Amino acid sequence: MYYQNKLLRFFAFDKFIETPLNFKSLAKKITVDNAMLKFLDGRLNVKDNPNENFAREFFELYTIGRGLDGANIEPAEEGDYGTFTEEDIQQSAKILSEFDVDNDFSTIDKETGLPFGKIKGNGLIAKQQDNGIKTLGHRFNNAVIQQNADLLVDGEPTVESALDEIQ
Repeated sequence: MYYQNKLLRFFAFDKFIETPLNFKSLAKKITVDNAMLKFLDGRLNVKDNPNENFAREFFELYTIGRGLDGANIEPAEEGDYGTFTEEDIQQSAKILSEFDVDNDFSTIDKETGLPFGKIKGNGLIAKQQDNGIKTLGHRFNNAVIQQNADLLVDGEPTVESALDEIQ
């Protein structure tokens, strides 16, 4: 929690750094924060059994909100919450399946100087990542998310490819 607090403070006081940051940057960094990965079960998120809790809480609590309560947005179908759909949660859980808690705090963000989660390693653990194409629903303009092949090493995800996929 200490490093998550430092991350939030880094963004709160970004006027003191050369390039001011934005909410999208913070949202991306919070998804790979060790505390988020631990306490919202992001570390348990694997390809064949995506843990939707992490994606759902990220949407509802940290970014776009659930959308229906007091909003003037009509759901298009069952499972549509006005700002995202159940399918968006499922696809986002797959996108977020690439990181694990870094208990050694050895993975350091170059921009903030703070530790964050580590990429799930090669071999058996790597097979827990969903490296396939993910398609979000109409609330995200049917965006297609896939890994940038130029950022992979021997066909395996890297920190850079995983962060790029989060967008």
